[in-house]
Amino acid sequence: MGKTSIRLSTELSKKLQGEARRRGQANGENVTVSEVIRGCIVEKFSRASLKVEGEHGAAAEIRDEVFQLKESHALLARDLQDLVLKLSELFPKLATREQVDSLTEGIVVMVKRLQER
Repeated sequence: MGKTSIRLSTELSKKLQGEARRRGQANGENVTVSEVIRGCIVEKFSRASLKVEGEHGAAAEIRDEVFQLKESHALLARDLQDLVLKLSELFPKLATREQVDSLTEGIVVMVKRLQER
């Protein structure tokens, strides 16, 4: 372990010494100011790394969701193109207004079902 020297204000030094005493009394062991400082640093860096990992995880989830949306969009566009092609072939073959209305109602029902997903 490398050594580093730091200068602390008198007030901060007293607070650290008090914390070391409290921890020592609670554990029944001798706790140094250096151990208190190391503990604080480890705790701080652990929280910071967990936060970064959480952000990276969230970004990965968003990328996956965007990829899935792109795939869904491509499928929807292809299906819509197929539908338009079939309708353009089917409409000229319809003889009555009732047939056109029936087909239109069927399309509306299918679109509503797709929207509910």
